[in-house]
Amino acid sequence: MKRPAVFAEALALPTEDRLELAAELLASAPPVPGLLVEGTPEFRAELARRVEEVKSGKARLIPWEDIRKTLLGSFESKVSRKKRTAPRVGRTAK
Repeated sequence: MKRPAVFAEALALPTEDRLELAAELLASAPPVPGLLVEGTPEFRAELARRVEEVKSGKARLIPWEDIRKTLLGSFESKVSRKKRTAPRVGRTAK
């Protein structure tokens, strides 16, 4: 069975079954170097390190509003560049 057919069948499952299937698929995948998996000792150590940085004042915290503005500005800039460079459909070169 091809992946699109498997995906379509999986989408037809009840939510609980889809979530269990997703968890089983993730658990069956080989580990990705550098990826922190929630619940592992490495994940907990990284989380503790970050919490300590926030408590000690070492971490630079950025308000969500600032991050949102930056992300939206970056996205809008990319979209406007694509519009300028996109070929015109239906026109032939002279």
